[in-house]
Amino acid sequence: MSRFKYPVDTDQFQRIREDGKVYVDKTGMMYSLVNKYQYVFLARPRRFGKSLLCNTFKAYFQGMKELFEGLKVMDLEKEWKTYPVLHFTMSGLKNLKVSEAKSKLENFIADYERLYGRNTEEKTPGARFRGLIHRACEKTGERVVVILDEYDAPVMRLLYDTMQLEEMRMMLREFYQVLKDEGAYLKFVFITGVTKFSQMSIFSELNNLNQISMIDEYSGLCGITQEELDTVLRPCVEEYASNLEITTNEAYALLKEKYDGYHFARKSQDIYAPFSLMRALNNNTTDNFWFESGTSASLIEHLKHFPGFNPLDFDGVELSLEEFNVPCENASTPVPMLYQSGYLTIDYYNKEDDVYVLHFPNYEVRQGMVYSLTNYPRPRTTSLSSN
Repeated sequence: MSRFKYPVDTDQFQRIREDGKVYVDKTGMMYSLVNKYQYVFLARPRRFGKSLLCNTFKAYFQGMKELFEGLKVMDLEKEWKTYPVLHFTMSGLKNLKVSEAKSKLENFIADYERLYGRNTEEKTPGARFRGLIHRACEKTGERVVVILDEYDAPVMRLLYDTMQLEEMRMMLREFYQVLKDEGAYLKFVFITGVTKFSQMSIFSELNNLNQISMIDEYSGLCGITQEELDTVLRPCVEEYASNLEITTNEAYALLKEKYDGYHFARKSQDIYAPFSLMRALNNNTTDNFWFESGTSASLIEHLKHFPGFNPLDFDGVELSLEEFNVPCENASTPVPMLYQSGYLTIDYYNKEDDVYVLHFPNYEVRQGMVYSLTNYPRPRTTSLSSN
């Protein structure tokens, strides 16, 4: 039996800390963000720790100091003030019709209106959200923190349903527009998603978002870095090696081949997929956890619209930033979706030619591609140049 408790069944920061589960400290970077920006957007693939990060921000702004004992932020934060936090997990609106998504969003708002009150003259989600922010600020005397996790989940399945997509955009745009208008009432806004914020034209008015997805300093904000695996998680790897009856070096090599390889910036840290890594350490196996947890239905649908492309052709492709970090809905290839969904990642940046080389991050993803995505017939009529 392992002497470590791994967070394989929860993304709740409070539960992880109270139950003594393994937690890799990201609070130093969090503190940096809070003290540098008011509006922050982070794009990362699914199951990459975005929800845990959101829940950690929530606990921090709610002043739950006891949960942060022994973490970096304890040496940095001196005040530990409590702020009103409005946390919306937008993945709950996924796969819903616009009317259903609107109703569910209104239910999310109603949960907070029970705390801060409601004005019945406010009819739309945006109007209610605006009023909620004002009342929360007035009732507590503190500016409001807004956390939006998986902002793009409601629209990803609608890329090729023009009418539903536009209706969903309009509903969400009216809601998200409030964030720009009410800046005077907001302490901090943190938004996550799989696709970059300009993708869906939802944030067309919110032009003051700080996009940190490709900033070197924050490349390890989600996921497990090589340094973290070599230091704080080394005892876990040693136990893993012992259970598999291999050497520690062999265990490191095995984990690296299966789950490492993600890079999110020009000088990104080497990053492991946390969902797979934690399950491998917990189960003493090397299964394809990330891929088997569910291939994105929106990705499959997206690939069907590019019958001349095979995803395996893109391993080693050289592209400019504008060719893979662009809106998926307007892209002439599936590369932007493959990159932003985590099926391709940056191998390295060629400064001289100003191009990026993309590749499959690791064996887990490549194997998943071979066994799953290539089952969809695509006549090989088009290709991209690669190394």
